[in-house]
Amino acid sequence: MFRRIGLGTAMLLALASSQAAAWPAAPLDIHAAPATAVARHAAHRRSGIASYYAHRLDGRMTASGDAYDENALTAAHRTLPFGTRLRVTNLMNARSIIVMVTDRGPFAAGRIIDLSWRAALELGFVARGTTRVKIERLAPEAGLERLPATARAEAQAAAPAGD
Repeated sequence: MFRRIGLGTAMLLALASSQAAAWPAAPLDIHAAPATAVARHAAHRRSGIASYYAHRLDGRMTASGDAYDENALTAAHRTLPFGTRLRVTNLMNARSIIVMVTDRGPFAAGRIIDLSWRAALELGFVARGTTRVKIERLAPEAGLERLPATARAEAQAAAPAGD
């Protein structure tokens, strides 16, 4: 009449039924960083190794939905929201630039950020391929941080000058 189940199966069934109530009712934004990551990165400052994207990726779609442009000042970060502006400082020569997060990565162990080829050129590490950097999150531009880069550029161009 009743079928015996193993302890492992019983535990899985109990876990599944307890998680069903916690499942979100609204659809998730798969492009958004988790809320805990956003809160954790409110005053994000970190040092580590940076690398840059290969030329062969130019024109390919990024995780944000924009095409990667190797001549733009962009970056890939594992958890920061798309549109986040970062000041990246090369600790080897003190050069500093501002980039925008448009992709996820880096996927190489030990690296904290992937930069566009142009960003690497400006920071002076194209020949080496990697360098030690400090990254600092900058204050978001009012209402523009979550927009994809193309929409953000259009919004900025349409804004009246001097306001």
